[in-house]
Amino acid sequence: MLTKLIPLLCMALFAVPAFPQTSSNTIDDIISGAHAGDFKARVLTYVEAHPGTPEALFLRGLAAEDAQRSVRLYNQLVVDYPSTPLAGRALYRIAQYYFSRGLYVAARREFLKIIEKYPESKYDGEAMYFAAACLCAAGQTTTCRSELQNFLDRNPKSVLVNLAKDDLKELKSSGAGDSHKSRPRKKKGTYSLQLGAFSIAENAENMRSYFDRLGFIVEVVQKQDKDKTMFLVWLGKYDLREAAESAGDSLRRDYNKPYRIVERDAVLGEKRK
Repeated sequence: MLTKLIPLLCMALFAVPAFPQTSSNTIDDIISGAHAGDFKARVLTYVEAHPGTPEALFLRGLAAEDAQRSVRLYNQLVVDYPSTPLAGRALYRIAQYYFSRGLYVAARREFLKIIEKYPESKYDGEAMYFAAACLCAAGQTTTCRSELQNFLDRNPKSVLVNLAKDDLKELKSSGAGDSHKSRPRKKKGTYSLQLGAFSIAENAENMRSYFDRLGFIVEVVQKQDKDKTMFLVWLGKYDLREAAESAGDSLRRDYNKPYRIVERDAVLGEKRK
């Protein structure tokens, strides 16, 4: 998987781009059809005429010879102009940079931000694929396989479909992530993060769908509470409370989402009574 992706991402980071969509026709003119010889001159002319704009920041990031400087400029754009179309594109290039450097945790965090903050952008589907690839690169092949299939289900026309299919075949042929199937797993005493509790099933499903788009494993569990049914939204399964606490801390830090830790068997046991 990585031998295919890293050269591809490096080319995307340093080549003169030709994106079909930008936030203005002027930027379109600068980017599309530009040659290496005059691209920087055209960028400089635009930046001098439009200082401090998101377009100027984005073009400066594209023209920078040092990738780390590009990332700093893209980050500035995302922070200063989070609602502009260029912010999603800048975030995507930040994620590409981290992935190409082998910083898979950081890269996945940025790809997931794209899925959360810019779900309607042209980068949403590609971000789903690369977020899964980060897991596989980090050795979390079982979850990677699940997310790759989720990507294929949601993005059947993506240019990355064939690559995702090849990845799944490679995982299957190598048996990656399957070793746990031969070992019995302890089902009792596991924990989950409860993200919400709703009396209306549709509200719970909306929250489940939201976190599912971010690549998390989420489920809706019904619980009978006296004379009414509650719909609980749970994220993950953890054998140790410490692992659930760590996951919850990451969730709060990266997405500012509240949660509480629940013992699955205790809640499900109450439900059966």
